[in-house]
Amino acid sequence: MRADLGVTWRIEARKRQGIGAMGGAAIALALAFALPAPAVAQAFSFDSLRARARELSKRGWEKPRFDDLPEWLAKIDYDGYRKLRFRPEMALWAGDRLPFSAHFLHRGFFFKRRVAISVVDGSEVNELRFSTDQFDYHEVKDSPVLGNLGYAGFALRCHLDRTDRWDEFAVFQGASYFRLVAAGQGYGASARGLAIDTAAPRGEEFPEFVEFWLEKPKPGASALTLYALLDSPSTVGAFRFSITPGTRTAAVVSAFLYPRHGVEKFGLAPLTSMFLLGEARSREIADWRPEVHDSDGLLVAGADGSWLWRPLDNPERSHRVTRLPIESPAGFGLLQRDRNFESYQDLESRFEKRPSYWVEPRGAWGKGAIELVEIPSDLETNDNVVAYWVPEKAPGPGEELAVEYALIAFTHDADKPPLARATSTRVRPGKELQLFVVDFQGAPLAGAPADLQADVAPTRGKVRHVVLQPNEPAGGQRCSFEWLDAAPEPAEIRVTLRQGARPVSETVVIPWGKP
Repeated sequence: MRADLGVTWRIEARKRQGIGAMGGAAIALALAFALPAPAVAQAFSFDSLRARARELSKRGWEKPRFDDLPEWLAKIDYDGYRKLRFRPEMALWAGDRLPFSAHFLHRGFFFKRRVAISVVDGSEVNELRFSTDQFDYHEVKDSPVLGNLGYAGFALRCHLDRTDRWDEFAVFQGASYFRLVAAGQGYGASARGLAIDTAAPRGEEFPEFVEFWLEKPKPGASALTLYALLDSPSTVGAFRFSITPGTRTAAVVSAFLYPRHGVEKFGLAPLTSMFLLGEARSREIADWRPEVHDSDGLLVAGADGSWLWRPLDNPERSHRVTRLPIESPAGFGLLQRDRNFESYQDLESRFEKRPSYWVEPRGAWGKGAIELVEIPSDLETNDNVVAYWVPEKAPGPGEELAVEYALIAFTHDADKPPLARATSTRVRPGKELQLFVVDFQGAPLAGAPADLQADVAPTRGKVRHVVLQPNEPAGGQRCSFEWLDAAPEPAEIRVTLRQGARPVSETVVIPWGKP
């Protein structure tokens, strides 16, 4: 997977700018954005976008060209790119008294591709026109002449945290990446439209959103709808996003995918995150902070009511791929459970405010598996974790794969899971004998329930000295055990708290071994 995109989003997204009043600039704003109207108005609908995607899949892929990008933008570094600021007063719909507005993102740095962006207003469809008047260049270059350079993406805004300030709640930029935040959050994990052949021997392919349509909202609207055309050497796709920002920001995603040729692995509803250090500190990385991560675990909900929690790790030598077979999952997500500032001690990054992402499938997805890929990393600027769902049978050329789900950004949710949850997993490693300590908290553990026991099940080796005791300072239960195994191959240990045969906690899936 590509780790470079996380650099710009992770740091740049902390900078929130307010949108000023338009006043007499409304006419200039309209002229700055408007392209000449087409001779014949082109109607737009999701059905027409699907038809276009299906037709494009029958043709060969055209490699994007960047020869219209001036050399100084193609070679601009990270610090220079950050200084290409969109002027708040030029925001789309800024003078229309609507609940949403949009800022546009400059091409350059990693984001060289020109992405067409249009506005759908009833029966009218108009492509937006780039203008240097929309950006502040004074820290980078004096009065650049760029023509209709186009944009690299956009950021959506609303009154998310305060009624007197505009805040970002979604960003679409780079390949098929996008991010959501809810009230009180900062950017962290990200999502993608599609993952293709992630961690496959032939190498990963990165589809790209090449064109967008923003639907102009009505006054008082609570959701913003947009559409996207995805393209890659192997696949074309039509996407619709209906995004409702708030204390939980939710995007309902509808996607129709059309392969040009056979694909080894489709990764649907992919989520991407960063994990450098956790409480287990399984790698020797010099860092003054106790923990450094955007997400600390993968949660999977089965249609049968089961819940699995897989703590994230930063493998030392090579990729680790964890495959969890599941039919029609009820949901899955990369969560940031640890919300205590003391766990991170980072006044700038504020990892305790990073969003948890939850994918909630619409309809039955059928047989398949959740895959988690963890990539070794020594830097927090690398997005080194990805999770997605893989259908058992990938569609072939001429076939259509339809998928719909809600992607939810949230901070707390007592129903994920409605059982006791693991709050930390620590390990004292050894050559043959490892000591594991897993802490659980949650309402099902209140009052020290009788007949509580720990079920510890390794894929191999011997478990001994299983101890379950109240963790009074934390208000939960602590399970500790020793695992004896000398084999070098990776293994897995599952830990569940039970009353009789009934689980009262999620099942913690602990990987072991150094891939």
